[in-house]
Amino acid sequence: MARGYCPECDGEISFTGPPRKGHKVTCPTCSAELMLVREAPIEFDWADGDSEDPADESFDDEEEDEDDDSDFD
Repeated sequence: MARGYCPECDGEISFTGPPRKGHKVTCPTCSAELMLVREAPIEFDWADGDSEDPADESFDDEEEDEDDDSDFD
């Protein structure tokens, strides 16, 4: 049985059949939605296409500041 590990929590993800690139799975440990990006060795990435943890994204408020400046003219 083929298996890989979740990039979020390192939980084990097992396949009952042969793993195929592009296959989407949900981690049974943390419920992260993942996509198989490499078959050998098995490697997952987030299914939404982010290569980093989505929880680590920072908010860019520069655009919001531009809108706020126009109110003070």
